[in-house]
Amino acid sequence: MLLRDPDTGARTVVATGRTRRLAASSGRCPLCRGGLEAPDPYVTPYAFANRWPALPAGHCLLVAYSGEHTADLAELPSPAVAAVVDVWADRSHALAEKDGVEYVLVFENRGRGAGATLDHPHSQIFGLPVVPDRVGRCAAGACGRCSPADHALVVEEGPSWSVSVPTAPRSAYSLRIAARRHAAALSDLTAAERRELAALVQRSVRRLDAVFDGPMPYHLWIEQGPPGGTVGHVTVFVAGLGVAKGATRILGAAETATGLHFVPEAPADVARRLRTVRGADTMSDLKEKKHI
Repeated sequence: MLLRDPDTGARTVVATGRTRRLAASSGRCPLCRGGLEAPDPYVTPYAFANRWPALPAGHCLLVAYSGEHTADLAELPSPAVAAVVDVWADRSHALAEKDGVEYVLVFENRGRGAGATLDHPHSQIFGLPVVPDRVGRCAAGACGRCSPADHALVVEEGPSWSVSVPTAPRSAYSLRIAARRHAAALSDLTAAERRELAALVQRSVRRLDAVFDGPMPYHLWIEQGPPGGTVGHVTVFVAGLGVAKGATRILGAAETATGLHFVPEAPADVARRLRTVRGADTMSDLKEKKHI
């Protein structure tokens, strides 16, 4: 059920079935081999319909990355991450063609500190009945994301993508991976662009992990345009929730109430730190390894 506040226009989805979903402590992992949701034969990555969807049946998918219970985007082999990006793109395209779907959202909550209820690394794809208010819209040929990012905020650049710290981040250790050309949807990307995106997503996660010497909880989401149009610009956001070693960011009441976000470090300082952390290959390293 979709509700709309008559005063603010804010929209809320009522998802009563979500309270019955499997939790991380509910016994055997459903995504591991032999688990409730495991395919036979076991191949990864794989996507399947959520048994406890927040939206109409078939409009909520889970994407399991690997058969290994702890293998996340930072640890997977590069070809496996590329395969995950392919699943995101292909399943997003299929969801976009369903009746009642106005927007497709790909997202991941990494770790319990980010709100994940299953420890097994996975992401989700929602076919939403509305376009989210916070999704940046831009007309083809006049899109702000087609312009180069502020040089002081750039972390690294590849042939087809640029990685930078957002100008006004929602959390201090946030990264924005934007396509250099105007591509409205994941399905518009070429095979080479997908492979490069996979490499940059993995290195971005590794950069965040290197900041405090351990896996950083994060929220990852992909912004793209509404189905069937040229409006939108494919952009991946990875909002790291770490604020110090062993400490994660918790959204405050003032932020929830106003939409304003408070961060402890300036974006340019964060970008400088992320450029210099160890643990992420350079673009030239990856080309030599033929990962992209």
